[in-house]
Amino acid sequence: MKILFFIGSLNGIGGVERATINLLNGLSESKSIDITVVIFDKFSNPYFKLNENIEIVSLNVFNYKKQYMQIFFMLNKILKNNSKKIIFGNEYN
Repeated sequence: MKILFFIGSLNGIGGVERATINLLNGLSESKSIDITVVIFDKFSNPYFKLNENIEIVSLNVFNYKKQYMQIFFMLNKILKNNSKKIIFGNEYN
């Protein structure tokens, strides 16, 4: 099974980041699940440990209001190039 996750950031120390990383790590323990995470900002060292078999795609977006068209085209390209069966989005303010 292939899963595509969308989240604004994993660099913080908040509850959303911790819960998402716990979910990703739990799912990645299954050898039958292929996980890709699309992160909107620049991905650096997350506070919580992320399993190595999780693929990270960083869009490097810093200003959502000014870059919304760029975001749209990047997401469109990612969705067209991936044959993921499940797509999961996480709220970002």
